[in-house]
Amino acid sequence: MGERTLDTPANLRRKSMVSRIMIDLPFILVILCLLVFGLMMVYSASWDASILINQPTNYVFSRQVMWVGIGCAVAFILSRVDYHKYGRYIVLLMMGLIGVLFFVLVRGETLFGSTRTLFNGSLQPSELAKLG
Repeated sequence: MGERTLDTPANLRRKSMVSRIMIDLPFILVILCLLVFGLMMVYSASWDASILINQPTNYVFSRQVMWVGIGCAVAFILSRVDYHKYGRYIVLLMMGLIGVLFFVLVRGETLFGSTRTLFNGSLQPSELAKLG
């Protein structure tokens, strides 16, 4: 038969710390590994693209690092909010996304034969619409 663990004060403290933190550590480690790998690939492949747009050689990489940081901060903030509370705002979110997509249709910039971006090609509202 299986061994039974005793509920000693040390075991109880460990259990309460784990239940209080509620982090899926293997999942976080996989995400961090993928982020680091992706940043390495961007760094190794982007220096010539940066030179072609007359910027320093690490321009594209530094922008990617900035967006990774923003994404991690937003993900952390959203992880602290109960997802049941999102239901109240889903209609407003969808209306806002439709408004931004309509704005792209009316005032968007045409790059490479299609109109899909705002702010000189740096924002694609369709990516936000995928989340919505």
